Amino acid sequence: MTKKQSAVYCSNRSAELADIADRETYGLIYGHVAKHYKYQTLVYTYVHVWIASKYNSQTGKVAQSNGEPGFNGDRNWKQPGFPTSQSTSTELVMRVRYLHTNDSGLLNYPIGKEFEASTVLCSIKLSSDL
Repeated sequence: MTKKQSAVYCSNRSAELADIADRETYGLIYGHVAKHYKYQTLVYTYVHVWIASKYNSQTGKVAQSNGEPGFNGDRNWKQPGFPTSQSTSTELVMRVRYLHTNDSGLLNYPIGKEFEASTVLCSIKLSSDL
């Protein structure tokens, strides 16, 4: 599944891809995916979740879809090798591995990257009229 396909899935449900504003949100999303979507097969021991936020390789900063600063990963980037410095690698995805290792965390990839082992996590805006 690509990020665009994930975004369309959310949009069709009047929702958006989840953003990661801070460490707490990262932990909530990671924990939710680890609890509800982890699996282990002969082929995959992880699942990917596209994130609405984007990575700027020139500045090393993450921005949420609304333009506000996002969670910059701290030590939560998949290691080794991420974040990559390729200028086209702006899309963020979270990898959650069945067994928590340094192969879990945030990854930045080029637009159009497709993952077979993926799920979608959408967020909805709550009305202030409640």
